[in-house]
Amino acid sequence: MDILTHIVVGASSGGMLLGAKHGKKAFLVGGITAILPDLDVLVTPMFNTIDQLSIHRGITHSLLFLFAIPLLYMGSKKLLNRKISYDWPLLIFIALLSHLVLDVMTNYGTQIFQPFSNRQVSLSNISVIDPVFTLPVLVFLLISMVSKKPAPVRTAYNKTGLLIGGVYLLLTLVNKSCIENHFKNSLQKQAINYEKLSVIPSSLGNLLWHAVAKTEDGWYVGDYSLMDQYQDINFTFYEGNKEILKQYDSRVIQKLIWYTNGNYLVRQEGGFTRMYHLKCHLTQGYENNPYPSAGFFEITKSPDGNTIISSKMMQSNTPPGELIANKWRRIMGHRTTPRLSRYHSGSKTRVNSAEPQGKKSNSLLAPYIRRQEVSSFETRKSQLPITI
Repeated sequence: MDILTHIVVGASSGGMLLGAKHGKKAFLVGGITAILPDLDVLVTPMFNTIDQLSIHRGITHSLLFLFAIPLLYMGSKKLLNRKISYDWPLLIFIALLSHLVLDVMTNYGTQIFQPFSNRQVSLSNISVIDPVFTLPVLVFLLISMVSKKPAPVRTAYNKTGLLIGGVYLLLTLVNKSCIENHFKNSLQKQAINYEKLSVIPSSLGNLLWHAVAKTEDGWYVGDYSLMDQYQDINFTFYEGNKEILKQYDSRVIQKLIWYTNGNYLVRQEGGFTRMYHLKCHLTQGYENNPYPSAGFFEITKSPDGNTIISSKMMQSNTPPGELIANKWRRIMGHRTTPRLSRYHSGSKTRVNSAEPQGKKSNSLLAPYIRRQEVSSFETRKSQLPITI
């Protein structure tokens, strides 16, 4: 989740628990404590690109860290022979817990079982940035901080904001379940057999979603908005081309596969190998991009045979205002760019009919229309390559 949301929820939790007793200090401690897990970003520059992938959302986002910090606080109090109050350890625990819960609900994955397991836990029911969740909590937090009313009333303000946010989170879980079933039904109707299905929130308000269905040869990617005027979902097939990765260091490749949760495309382009990850930055449905994701790793070899990787993003050539408008129109149920009806690499091709402007196509020729495969993206300046 974004840092503002973590601060807001942590501060509101502090105000709810201890605001009446400790005043503004409770807000401050709650807000600061809630961002402690993200301090891991301060040490990531000390590591190479491949190791950086597992450091963020690692040990500082674990259950071990959640329990260790309050215990360390109480231990330090005891060593200094000071009176131990359980107020602050409780607040520290709740603020840290709020951070872990919010991160687990996004699609990036959080290693809550570190150091015993590097499994990435993700409920994937809310976008990393979602003002629909953050704003109500923030508004009631500010009201409680500036209000001159009695402490019980100010506490009630914080409770109200957190309650609204909590209800919204519960609704996103229900919404995701319904959306996932809709994707599954669409795949079944189209006789698409898949091994794994990942459903990813792609907009604020939980309106726009993407699905990535893994098969033996590649991935089917589809997008759906709650505002769509049609119920059928078109899926575009992308070949995986996993065999291209065999030429590189297996340890590096396995780390990249772990980071992408096994959802990735491999392409040979301009003398480089590009590994597009399908866990975030999905643009299908509102950008005319021949790949469903704007995020990728560029993989090369040094003269001495070492594997070199760089983390990069595709930057849209579309003006920012137009891009935002395109995405908004897609959220509202309209496709703003020609739907990519086919992507082929090698001999396999999957053809899908296009449904422009959110209306179901009645044309018998629709499945045979060949869409122009033109990328509207360019490579953004990346980090320096790191030799592994």
